Amino acid sequence: MTVEVEELLAEYDEKVARMARALRAVVGTAAPDAEEAVQEGWATIGYRIERHFLTIAPRDGFVRLRFEAGLELPDPDRILEPGGKRCARLVFRNPDDIDWLQITRYVQNAAEFDRWGEIERVA
Repeated sequence: MTVEVEELLAEYDEKVARMARALRAVVGTAAPDAEEAVQEGWATIGYRIERHFLTIAPRDGFVRLRFEAGLELPDPDRILEPGGKRCARLVFRNPDDIDWLQITRYVQNAAEFDRWGEIERVA
């Protein structure tokens, strides 16, 4: 873990920090070519391949996983919540809410959309 990320997560309780770390692990597995950067002004962890496509946003009591082009992504499980003109998000309040395989599919689709502007497969 990078020092910057750990400094950001130190601002939150252990449950929120644990959820953010779990989501980082999912993103690292699902999109290993994504560049990670702490976005200090927003207190988030952002990811980019071609463009910024994903954000982990720790907050008091929950963590938000925000997909920048989320409304353009397949949502076979109908779990994405709209969050703007193009964005969609998932909100986690408990570590047990993070379904590794399910979230991996969504992150892979978001990464593929960022790389190519389209999705060849629906996972």
